[in-house]
Amino acid sequence: MAEQEHSPSHLSNPHDRFFRHFLADQKRARAFLHHVLPPPVLAHLDLTRVT
Repeated sequence: MAEQEHSPSHLSNPHDRFFRHFLADQKRARAFLHHVLPPPVLAHLDLTRVT
């Protein structure tokens, strides 16, 4: 049951559903994080491991 609560169809907030769908694509998620995170934060991340 816990997994169902976190599935996109069980999210009540439309923004949550949008971001889950948007970030489900690894290439898109990496590009988004690279764009929005500041360089000092990116320096500590390995975006190739985003899953």
